[in-house]
Amino acid sequence: MNTDICFENHVQALEYMEALKSGFLPLKFAYIGKAAHTHDQLVRSKEYGIADIETQLIKASLGGLLEKLNCSNVINLIDIGSGNGLKCASIINVLNLLEIKSHCHLLDYGNVLLNVALTNLQKIFPDVPIDSHVVDFEKGAFQTTISKINHTNKYPNIFLLLGHTLGNPLNWQSVLKNIATSMRKGDYLLIGVELYEVERIKEILAHYDNRPFRDAVFNPLTFAGIDINDGVLNILFDRQKRNVEVDFVFKNAKYAEVETENFRDTVAFEKESSLKIFVSHRFLKDELFGALEAAGVRTIDHITDNRNTYMITVCQR
Repeated sequence: MNTDICFENHVQALEYMEALKSGFLPLKFAYIGKAAHTHDQLVRSKEYGIADIETQLIKASLGGLLEKLNCSNVINLIDIGSGNGLKCASIINVLNLLEIKSHCHLLDYGNVLLNVALTNLQKIFPDVPIDSHVVDFEKGAFQTTISKINHTNKYPNIFLLLGHTLGNPLNWQSVLKNIATSMRKGDYLLIGVELYEVERIKEILAHYDNRPFRDAVFNPLTFAGIDINDGVLNILFDRQKRNVEVDFVFKNAKYAEVETENFRDTVAFEKESSLKIFVSHRFLKDELFGALEAAGVRTIDHITDNRNTYMITVCQR
């Protein structure tokens, strides 16, 4: 099977197979190769409510919050997990209203999605300098990339971690520490997360129980020749962990294989075995504030929507 359109490099193929064998496939594989375009379609879909909630909150309230910060008239926007670029676009719009110019730096796991984001942003903001960097922020700190950005110009940095991106890594506390370690003293960080309330579990699940999400979250399994008819997708909420979780349960035994120009590996799944392909944590306010403090980042302020369902937190290293 030819999976060259799936993996952008040898490392991704190796990590993918290691993940399959471990029983958990991180969401980052939904952002590479052909899956990147499915992600773009998901974020643009009317069913994916998180994007709309965050965008409306940014439009309504972020300007007043940013005016309190000690920002110059030119800044670096460093967008971690930039996706298709539209999260960053909402921030640039607010900065333009405040007459703050921005240099935009996109960070994500794969080049295909980075190119999607570059194309989207350059169409909207042809005069904004934009570049991109491949970074796996789940693996460790990325000071080298940030040093290159800071060497290019000396503007203040505002890091972005929007779209509930923090909730999606299995070890989100470690991701916070990786980001904090990569920041300079005085750098700012904007984090957008969906909040947890037991009464809203059905509403939270609605973001995911739809066709665009199912297509996006399943797409990486096709890299190994797995078909949607080989099993069943179960979307559940773990109340104890406060996680949305998606499992793919195989109807029958399945032999999955990845083969690229320099790599070939296989993994066998037994009948009724389960592969976890998505985990997304929902936050309590104090939980996030405590984790930021533990990572060495000071919380300055936060804003929430009227229903207290989504929060954007402003922090400083």
